Amino acid sequence: MQLSKNQLLAIAKLLGGLIGLFVVIGIVAGLFSIGTLKGAKDKLTLAKDYLTQVSNNPSALLSSTGRSEDVTILDKAINLSNQAASAISGSSSLTILRFFPIIGTQRDGILSLASNAVVASKTARDLLGDVDSLARTSQISNGHVPLLPLAQLAIKTQKAQGEFQQLIQNPRGLIGPIYSARIKFNAAAVKVANRLENASQDLLATQEFMGSLGTRNYLVIGENNAEMRDQGMALSYSTVQFSNGTFSTGPNQDTGNIEPTKPIDIAIPRGTEKIFGGLTPTQLWQSTNATADFPWSAQVMAKMYEQAAGTHVDGVIALDVPALANLLSVTGPITVPGIGQTITSSNVGDILLNQLYEAAPTPNQQQARRDEVANVASTIMSQLRNSSGSDLVHFANALAKSAAGGHLMLWSSNKQEEDIFVKTGLGGDISYTDPQRTIHVAVENATATKLDYYIHPTIDTSIDLTRTGTAQITTTVAVDNQAPVGAKPSYQLGPDNINSFTPGQYVCRIYFWGPSVGNQPASVSESGLRLNQIPLSVQAGQSGFVSFRTSIANAVRNGRFDLRFVPQPRLFPDLLNVKLAAQGWKVSGPAKESLTLDKTIILDWKISHN
Repeated sequence: MQLSKNQLLAIAKLLGGLIGLFVVIGIVAGLFSIGTLKGAKDKLTLAKDYLTQVSNNPSALLSSTGRSEDVTILDKAINLSNQAASAISGSSSLTILRFFPIIGTQRDGILSLASNAVVASKTARDLLGDVDSLARTSQISNGHVPLLPLAQLAIKTQKAQGEFQQLIQNPRGLIGPIYSARIKFNAAAVKVANRLENASQDLLATQEFMGSLGTRNYLVIGENNAEMRDQGMALSYSTVQFSNGTFSTGPNQDTGNIEPTKPIDIAIPRGTEKIFGGLTPTQLWQSTNATADFPWSAQVMAKMYEQAAGTHVDGVIALDVPALANLLSVTGPITVPGIGQTITSSNVGDILLNQLYEAAPTPNQQQARRDEVANVASTIMSQLRNSSGSDLVHFANALAKSAAGGHLMLWSSNKQEEDIFVKTGLGGDISYTDPQRTIHVAVENATATKLDYYIHPTIDTSIDLTRTGTAQITTTVAVDNQAPVGAKPSYQLGPDNINSFTPGQYVCRIYFWGPSVGNQPASVSESGLRLNQIPLSVQAGQSGFVSFRTSIANAVRNGRFDLRFVPQPRLFPDLLNVKLAAQGWKVSGPAKESLTLDKTIILDWKISHN
């Protein structure tokens, strides 16, 4: 049937009226929904603040009171997120908006965010409950670490990881602040999911490392922060055996007692050979960890020990004085014969790295001092082993805190375990993640003194991001030598009359590892990055500095520029100052940062063209 012109005009008017009515309904619904959306937004913002409060206070996990308070805070976040979701889903005006193109997608996007916030909060609360249960029911007692609860927590952590992974949703169709909120939520969910994945893998690998599948024997290297290499100098050793979580330790001894008579048969990487080969790192214990490649250093240590002692080990555990301090936070204070004061987590560094040296100023007094240091480490392990009940969560936190600062490093001859330790930062070299953006600085003592207790480096990194996207990076390392001026010669202060010639003179080599893709003149490939070195001598009471330069072409990746700073594990962490100038770019993020480099730090800026 063919319609007349008048009939067509009538239909057009009707459609126009319907469209107009649809638009009016949409406008009215939008006006009525503004209050609902604002209220939901305010509730979600407050819920996010509660979640941030829990995330920014990890120490709360260490006490039942703190965990209980966190559960209360998470319950508040859950309630607020539920209220926001209910307000959105129950709003008739917002329901009408579902039928409008684009606008309906925004409504669904808000509701999805609110629902996801509920799931995230509940998952966090449930996992916190699992940690609380572990703390209340599982303890280190009589030299035994209960492995079954760790396995159970690993499974629950994997489940939580999967739940966070499912919260990551495609932002397609979202616009404006709703799009931004989804992007931020996805980024946070990815970050949490990755952390949970690493935690579950660490828990599983740690069980095997502690002998869940059979007896394991490890070499334990004590690293002395009074004479720094990349880590503390390897001056003492002991052994530990694990069998299904039960551990026993051998006595602490001087590595000088097991010095190989010739270099061991292990290949030295080309860059390592060029920079550190003259230190004989495959024969001298004090040179084994000059490189920042811990897996290589650990293999050298294991082979040196096996050659000298005739005993095979399944891996290496390296820990320094700050790691002992963290363990003392678990065991509590100790007393050691010959040391006339109680040793605590707060004073062990000063006692071991300063007071004992002051009390033994001559070389012939060092054996007694070494015995006292060995007794401190042995007493800590004995107290942990013989404890009638040490909190497993406190113990795990002490290990995690030590590993984060590089004060505890693990290497396993089991490749699967080693791969996990590398991936999660419990071991590996400095380039184990994102070597294209990693920077590492090490100030290493070049004398036979124990001056590093008095040495305080500051790292100033200045970044100039050019219009073409090249990041030109200048890093200045200042060394403040706070050794006493005018002191008498001593074993601690020197001089060694080889490299230093006055008491308190600090002679060092400063090593700068820059990004693997950096244009870094005269550098070599070492530990997965680009390495330069500059010597420096600083008298007592004075400061000195050196500078390094590197550049990264096409430095902006996916609209962001980031740098990863890996610390040198010193007794007193380095200070890090970073300044970014970006000509022709719009930068979101602080142009200046002043930080304590006590753990790996990633600085990230959002970058766009002006």
